[in-house]
Amino acid sequence: MPTGTMQNGSPLNIRQKSSPYSKEQVLTWLDAIGFWTARDGSCDGINSKDTENVNTIQKANGSTEIGKMGQTFIDTSGVAIDLPPPTLENLNIITRLYLVAFPFESTTIHYSTHHSMDVSPQGLYQRLVIERNGSYCYGLNGLLLWMLLGMGYRAYSGQARVNTTPNGWDTPRYIQMSHMVLFVQPMHWPTVTNGDTDATNNARYLVDVGFGGGGLTRPMLLDDREDNFILGTGPTERHRLRRGPLEIGSVVGEYSLS
Repeated sequence: MPTGTMQNGSPLNIRQKSSPYSKEQVLTWLDAIGFWTARDGSCDGINSKDTENVNTIQKANGSTEIGKMGQTFIDTSGVAIDLPPPTLENLNIITRLYLVAFPFESTTIHYSTHHSMDVSPQGLYQRLVIERNGSYCYGLNGLLLWMLLGMGYRAYSGQARVNTTPNGWDTPRYIQMSHMVLFVQPMHWPTVTNGDTDATNNARYLVDVGFGGGGLTRPMLLDDREDNFILGTGPTERHRLRRGPLEIGSVVGEYSLS
């Protein structure tokens, strides 16, 4: 059965949405997580130039876009940098780098007079990208969601329950809805092959960077086959999807992450 489809077999497409972040903010975030170096191997990063310097570059190399902040990004050769394409390959790179760049933490909730954490788009941008702090699941996955939308990915967030079982062989024990995950559709994805029949290429992926080092380390195809699993940070840690009834829920057929 093709992945990422409705029960009647019709294609399931995630709606394209806009991002609250500007192009320059997305580029700054990509630089903060080390995307360019990881993708290209030999890239020295990018530099943010002020409007005066950008105008000089424009005369030499043609027009470039100057965003809301009056800035554009150029590489070390002086060429304006555009956003990378919303591919599965780039999503894999971003997920891994994101887990390393931003820790799972909630210190401001405990060690501040207001005992809260700003998880608004600009609040998260300031805390994570500028100040290089971390957040909990709603902040970590929230920032990633809005950045992915800014890159052109089709994505949306969903609620989830946490399995409190300490190992993978006991019966899962799920608590109340208290977690946030992402569902992402890359724009240029490989065709998924199942036996001799090519599945539809509108593949969907589960992404979760909101558990720190104890969760998914890359996007997981939204498929419950036993061979569809993701390795964790250790050799004995594996994650996969299982379709089954949730004993404490009212809906049959939910995906459970084990």
